[in-house]
Amino acid sequence: MAQDMNTTGPPKSGRMPRWIKIAFGLSLAANLAVIGIVSGVAFRGAPKGPRPSGVSGYAGAYIKALPHADRRSILDEVRKSGDARGLSRPERRALFDDMLAALRAPELDRAAVNAVLSKQQAASLGLQSNVQEEWLNLVSKMNLEERRAYADAVQGELDRKRGPKKGGKP
Repeated sequence: MAQDMNTTGPPKSGRMPRWIKIAFGLSLAANLAVIGIVSGVAFRGAPKGPRPSGVSGYAGAYIKALPHADRRSILDEVRKSGDARGLSRPERRALFDDMLAALRAPELDRAAVNAVLSKQQAASLGLQSNVQEEWLNLVSKMNLEERRAYADAVQGELDRKRGPKKGGKP
């Protein structure tokens, strides 16, 4: 009887089915892709070269330094005004389509290009003005202590954007 327990029958093939090999290969590829993405994000430094100017060039620090609830209240107030995005998505897309057509035309129509840019600029400035007005309303309600703390937070954002100072000191 003891002898029967030790026998396992005929030896089985050590081969895995092909679909399992494919599944393992896909799983490995997905894991390596995730590791690559996470590593890239973790180890990527600040982009080299000049920073773009515009709203994000100066207003970003002011907005990012605000607590989340205050940022949300500014956005909510701008939405209430009905001009949260300037133009609707279809209107913005139509302007881009107009620009693409002008750029692809055999002869560049400067007036048409300028008209598109003017419309885009007006929409951006309208939105920027609304956000600026709501930001100023919020800051105007702060007392001196809150404004000083906010100024420190803005300074922190500016220092963070600049990166470490030369000489190794942050």
